[in-house]
Amino acid sequence: MRIQPPLKREYENIQRLRHIATILARNGLGFLLDQLDLRRFLLPWQRGDVDEAVARLTIPERIRVTIEQLGPTYVKLGQTLSTRPDLLPPAYIVELTKLLDTAPPISAADVAWTIETELGRPVQDLFAWFDWTPIAAASIGQAHRATLHTGESVVVKVQRPGVEQIIESDMDLLIRQARFLEHRSALLRQYNVVGLLQEFREGVLQELDYNIEGRNADRLRDELRNEPRAVIPRIYWDLTERRVITMEDIEGIQLTRLDDLRATYNTTLLAETLVELYFWMVFVGGLFHADPHPANLIALGSDRIALIDLGTVGHLGPDVKAHLSDLFIGILSQDAGQITDTLTDIGLVGVRTDRELLQRDIQYLLNKYYGSELSEIKIGTLLQEVLEAAYRHGVQMPADLALLIRTIITLEGVAEMLDPTLDIFALAEPFAQRLVRERFAPARVARGLLANLRQWDRLSRRVPGRLDALLRQLEAGELGVHIEVSYLEVLVDKMDRIANRLAFSVVVAAVIMGSALMISRGMDLMFLGIPVAPVSFLVAALLGAWLLWGIIRSRGL
Repeated sequence: MRIQPPLKREYENIQRLRHIATILARNGLGFLLDQLDLRRFLLPWQRGDVDEAVARLTIPERIRVTIEQLGPTYVKLGQTLSTRPDLLPPAYIVELTKLLDTAPPISAADVAWTIETELGRPVQDLFAWFDWTPIAAASIGQAHRATLHTGESVVVKVQRPGVEQIIESDMDLLIRQARFLEHRSALLRQYNVVGLLQEFREGVLQELDYNIEGRNADRLRDELRNEPRAVIPRIYWDLTERRVITMEDIEGIQLTRLDDLRATYNTTLLAETLVELYFWMVFVGGLFHADPHPANLIALGSDRIALIDLGTVGHLGPDVKAHLSDLFIGILSQDAGQITDTLTDIGLVGVRTDRELLQRDIQYLLNKYYGSELSEIKIGTLLQEVLEAAYRHGVQMPADLALLIRTIITLEGVAEMLDPTLDIFALAEPFAQRLVRERFAPARVARGLLANLRQWDRLSRRVPGRLDALLRQLEAGELGVHIEVSYLEVLVDKMDRIANRLAFSVVVAAVIMGSALMISRGMDLMFLGIPVAPVSFLVAALLGAWLLWGIIRSRGL
C-alpha cells in the first residue's frame, strides 16, 4: 500500500471532508453537518443550497442518496448497516437495503495494468482470450470472461485502481469523527460506534483482498463436499492475487432471469433446494454464503444451484448456534421469557436495558402472530422484529447474528419470487429440530458441564489471592475509586477554547489601544525603519477581524 507524506494526507483529508460537507448540505442534511462538526468546511455560499429534487425526499431517503454519492466506502457501510436492525430504526433499514453496488466500468487500459501488475505477465500470455467488456461493474471491482490456454472458461475479477486508498482515507476520517462524537454522546459510547467502525474497516479491507474470497470459496466448497445440490466455483490460484481473482465460469441461468427459469426448470423445486441448501449451511455447517442476491445464484437444474461472489460469508460458532436453537424454541413455544433470556445472553446489554419492559415488548410481538399459520409467517421478518425490540431496549446483537437475519430476509425474498406459496417454516423445522437435538445431546451437555467445572475450578483458585490483595490495599489506604463524569472532557475542552478566545481578545484590544494612544500623541517609534504604531494597529485590526470571522463561522453569535 502506498504511504503518503503526513502533510499531503492531511490535505487530502481536508479536501475529502469539504466534499462530504458539500454533499450533506446539498442534500438538506444540515443537522448532520452540525453533529459531525463539518459546517466549517463549507464556503459561505454553499450553506443553504439544497437540491430541489432531494428536498421532497424523507430523511432516510436523503441518507441513502447521500451514501450513493459519497462512494464505495459509504455504500459498503450502508449495506452493512442495513443488516443491523438492532442499531437503526426500520425506516432507515428499508432505505439502506436499496443501496446498489454499481459503478461505471474501468477502462481496458486500467484492467490490463492491474492484471499485469498483480500477476506479473501480459494479459495475452495469461489468457488465450479475454473479453474487455465487463459482465458486471461494482464499486470495488468488475468481472470479465476469459479463456485459459488450456481451454477452460473462467471469470476474472479485477479491482478498481486506487479504491484501497479511497477506502483507507474514508475509514480514517469516519473513525476520527466517531471518536469525536463519542466524546459528546453517552448513547454512542454505549453502542461503541468506534469499535463497530473498526470492525467494519477490517471487513472491508478483507473484501479488498481477493485471496480471502478465494479461501472462502475453498472452505465453503469443503463444507459442502457431500452436498450434491451445491456448486462452488473453483479458484485458479496461479492466476489469483490480492487485486485479481480468477475462478471457474459456471454456465447456467442466473436467478435474475425469472422468465428463463420458469421456461426451463421447476421453480418450486428450485426454491425448496435453495432454502434447504441455506438452512444446511446455517444450522449444520455454521458457515454460510451471506449475499444470496439473485445475481449471485445460478441455477444448474431444478435441484442444483451454484453460489458465486463469496467475498462475504458468515460464521456461526457453537455458542451462537446454541443461542439460535434457544431462540427458535422460544418462538415456536411462544415463550417471551425464554426469548428475552436468550437475547440478553447473546447480546451486549446496555445500562438502560429494562428486562421487564423488553419481555413485555416481546410478548406483544408474539401476540401479533398468535393464531397465524406458520406458513403465513416470514422467519426473517419475525427475527428482525425481535432484534428491533432488543435494539429499542439497548441490547446490541453480534454482527454474525445480524448478518444471518439479513441473509434469511434476502433468501425469503428470492424464494418467494420463485414460488410465492413456499412454506419456509416447514422447510426449516427439520433443521431446527436437529439443532435442538444437538443442543441437548448428552455428549454436548456433558462437555458443557465439564467446561463449567473447569471455570469454577479456575475461579476458586483465583478468588482467595484477589481477595487478599483487596484487603491489603484497604488496610494500607491504597484502595482507589475511579469516577467518570459524563461530558467532562467536552466541557473542559469548551472552557479551554473560551479562555483562549478571551485571552486572545484582550491581547488584540490592548494592542489596538496602545497603537491608538501612540498615534494620537504623535509618537514616531520606529523598528528596523518601520513605524511601530500604524503597523501594530493594522495587524491588531486584522487579528480582530479574523477572530470575529471565526466566531461567526462557529455560530457563536
